[in-house]
Amino acid sequence: MHGRVAMIIRAAIVLGFVLSGAPVAAQETPSPETRQIERLKSALESCTREYHRSLRHVGNPARHDIAREMQLASRQLARCRSRARRTFEPTRQRAAQDQLTVHVVRHFDTPKGEKDPDLLPQGAARAEALARWFRGKRLCAVLVTQYQRTRQTAAPTAAGRSIAIQSYDAADTAGAVARAKASACPVLIVGHSNTVPDIVEQLGGARPADLKHEDFGDVWTVADGKTERVVVTP
Repeated sequence: MHGRVAMIIRAAIVLGFVLSGAPVAAQETPSPETRQIERLKSALESCTREYHRSLRHVGNPARHDIAREMQLASRQLARCRSRARRTFEPTRQRAAQDQLTVHVVRHFDTPKGEKDPDLLPQGAARAEALARWFRGKRLCAVLVTQYQRTRQTAAPTAAGRSIAIQSYDAADTAGAVARAKASACPVLIVGHSNTVPDIVEQLGGARPADLKHEDFGDVWTVADGKTERVVVTP
């Protein structure tokens, strides 16, 4: 009888450990593993209730079967949890990667005082450097204004990834931000000295200081409410 009591106690400890484990991340459409876990948890809870009802009948041979079933179910649940974690981990990683990430840059080097100038050679070289900076980073959309200097800034990056450049009205920063937020993966927005601070702020990032004409090369990355700034050099 003492052996059966010890086995019952061990089974109860195992059951308590398994049921207190971290739950599997909820899915909109439960996978077979998730449904199996829920069924097993329900069965284990039923065993627990039966265990408490039967405490006064420790000497009953039926106790041995209940303890054995509890142990088997606990092991099966643990194996199922392990499979579910392996199944869901790539999904969690993709979800983390696909959190809103937007890169914001001002068009690169241009002469001062012209209405819609081309990039200077320094600016064109910086645009090529931006394309190199994006290597290894995810990017699925590029937004530029109606001015050619913004398109020329983004062109090497977009061409290297076969991404079609999309245009937005320079006066409609809210529209550009809305389109970026609706994207399923990271976006590059190219703006101007008088719009970049607004864009970064509207994305939930820390507002940059006002930009002067000679301020070229900054890249602000806004992700999950945090802002990082790097400088791209030719």
